[in-house]
Amino acid sequence: MKLDPKIAALFAAPFLALSACVIMAFALPEPKPFALSRPEFLGYIDQLGISSENDGRAAFSGSIRNVFSGEESAEEEPLENTADIIAQPAARPPVSVSMLVESGAKSFGIVNGKKMRVGESSGSFTLTAIRKNSVTVRYLDGIEETINVKAY
Repeated sequence: MKLDPKIAALFAAPFLALSACVIMAFALPEPKPFALSRPEFLGYIDQLGISSENDGRAAFSGSIRNVFSGEESAEEEPLENTADIIAQPAARPPVSVSMLVESGAKSFGIVNGKKMRVGESSGSFTLTAIRKNSVTVRYLDGIEETINVKAY
């Protein structure tokens, strides 16, 4: 039986590739697992808690005044614990933005079902800015809020 050289060449190439893979698997050293090195700035962040003067507990002397309330009080009460610091935000009606059209000075938005331009008021807030994906409103108490609009 005679073996055709063209058929032998077809089987030779995969055999040589398989042999090279087996040799490389035994010849190369074992791969080491890859681990990212820790960035240097994280060490500085970790040291911030160590180098502070207090032991992590908030130490307040005197009283803290709520500067956002708009009310001036002559007599302020000292805080009993740190939970008193967190003030509940004033209840504001929700602002719903249905549509935005940004066109320079002609920009407008549909806010709470009403067509509004920059500077117009709607009872509890004033529209102060219109951008491509957001509007900014200023409530009567002076707080500004940016409401992002998701484009579909």
